[in-house]
Amino acid sequence: MPVIAHRATAPTKSGCSDEFYRSTIIPREMLAGQLLSEHSYSTHYCFAVPMPVRTIEIDFRGTRVAITSDDELPAWIAPVAAAIERVACLPDNWNSYVALRLQEQAACNGLMLLSRMMSDNTPVPSVHPTADGGIQFEWNTPRMAIEVEVTPEGKALALVEDLSSGEEWEADVTNDNGRLREAISRA
Repeated sequence: MPVIAHRATAPTKSGCSDEFYRSTIIPREMLAGQLLSEHSYSTHYCFAVPMPVRTIEIDFRGTRVAITSDDELPAWIAPVAAAIERVACLPDNWNSYVALRLQEQAACNGLMLLSRMMSDNTPVPSVHPTADGGIQFEWNTPRMAIEVEVTPEGKALALVEDLSSGEEWEADVTNDNGRLREAISRA
């Protein structure tokens, strides 16, 4: 499973950036089942995992968010990371209705959720900002229509429609992702 880590940079008096770290150990069970609830731009997350062999980094307005794995990274990670990086460039008021720009915490929580939900052959979701600074992932296939919104506070909400059966449901999937995982696997 991919691991998400952050490395923040701070401008110096000369205008250059020096990296600075404050370390926090996040237990492996948090990666497996819980979304992050708090962090700051000056935090570097450290994980007790073997040295990764694959890494993709997202530039998040001065913060590098690294997605690493001991194994080959799934095919969906690179296009999702690129889409998040594009959405992260949007300014406040991007929709001209006082929308907030994407919050780093929402993007990281969204990546962690996807890393638990998706397999290597899962279709790549489209990525959209939400007006409250969150992120939304969407899958629209002939069989399934799925929307998952991740708020800056770490809450994950899903709306799923099985187009072949007509079944539709919505739920808070922050901590219980079995039903969502199954729906995404059918997308």
